[in-house]
Amino acid sequence: MDAYRRFEKRVKETAQKRGSKTRLIEAAIDGAIGEFSAQDILSQRPGASLDLVRRILKDQKALGNIESLGMGRAAKWRRTR
Repeated sequence: MDAYRRFEKRVKETAQKRGSKTRLIEAAIDGAIGEFSAQDILSQRPGASLDLVRRILKDQKALGNIESLGMGRAAKWRRTR
């Protein structure tokens, strides 16, 4: 029985909290130097999906934190702040 409690405790400690991937992607964007692509961010955060990275890039653009330097798959981004 004790083994089950220890296992349950470890699972709770390692489970990702809601929004943690978003914060990790935002941190990767904040740490980017110069121009970067969605694929660059994805390679730093392999647990995230490309759709999530694109959504966060769009949100950050709407906030004025980054700007797009192109369109499509080859689009590059740059921080503005």
